[in-house]
Amino acid sequence: MLIRHVIIHKIDKLQHSASTLRLNDVKLEPDIHVGKLVEQLLDIYQHGTGKSSGTFQQDELNYPFAGVLRQFLDDDTQFVMFTHHSMRRLKQTIDSQNFATGGYVLFVDYEDLVERQMLVVMLNEKVSFAIDDGLRVKEGLVLNLDQLHMAARIRVTRWLAGQEKRYLSFVKGRGGGDIAKYFREFLGCTDFSSSQEQTKALVQAVKDYGKEKGYTAEENRILRQKVYTYCEEQRTENRKIYLEDLSRRLNEDNPNDFLRFANNETRQLDSEFEPHREVLRGLKLVRLVTLDWRISFESSLLGNRIKYDERAQTLTISDIPDTFKAQLEPE
Repeated sequence: MLIRHVIIHKIDKLQHSASTLRLNDVKLEPDIHVGKLVEQLLDIYQHGTGKSSGTFQQDELNYPFAGVLRQFLDDDTQFVMFTHHSMRRLKQTIDSQNFATGGYVLFVDYEDLVERQMLVVMLNEKVSFAIDDGLRVKEGLVLNLDQLHMAARIRVTRWLAGQEKRYLSFVKGRGGGDIAKYFREFLGCTDFSSSQEQTKALVQAVKDYGKEKGYTAEENRILRQKVYTYCEEQRTENRKIYLEDLSRRLNEDNPNDFLRFANNETRQLDSEFEPHREVLRGLKLVRLVTLDWRISFESSLLGNRIKYDERAQTLTISDIPDTFKAQLEPE
């Protein structure tokens, strides 16, 4: 990873009061300490938080962050000015929230092996304890990295190239609370979540999870049934699917295991979304076992590659793989 630019500002605010800015005029040197901090933040963002995806608002007059970011990208020397402008915009949005409090705001412009990205994170402090040279306990303040409540990442290369409709991800508090909402408003994030698309991504994640774990056919059946049961319960009660709850139900001993797997960047799974009934059928398996033969397939294939004729009492399978055809050919 190459860190191009990094800077920290602070916005001070008590509840029910106006905020004040403490702007830094100097970028941080990307030394070993800054590098470790950025790596840890990226790891927490990637694996330890629930996220949603979206795009920038088209109205750059009322949501100016995207436009200012684009200007900076055209002139690499304007990084500090870009962050100052962004912090003034943040002050406007945070002052509109009575219960909001401030914190440190970190801007990181970096490149991984594939693309250029921008990370924007708001951090707070917490009390920490250490042992000094005299073996006495001392107290101090450190950055609270246990959980990110306000953070966003822009895939700059994809955004500028117009390669995909969701190039922006952000931490989303459960239920989309007001505190996280003002941070998204400051960035001008749209909240994009297609029920059908997200449920498809979940179904695929469940299948991939079983493969990675090396589950047997029976273990995969149990896994899918657990996921389907949870999703159907949520759907019938008009509730959203929450990945955190689902992950906990799948493995009480390691409740974050599936959540970390599903948070992989390639999946683009939101932390919460509406379940899509038809897509959920892909988790159900039709199974029949007799003394002479057995058959098992996803119920979503009915009416497509597998057709059932009730009148003729026949089951027709099309698009048979070549490996299976070879087993059917007479010797």
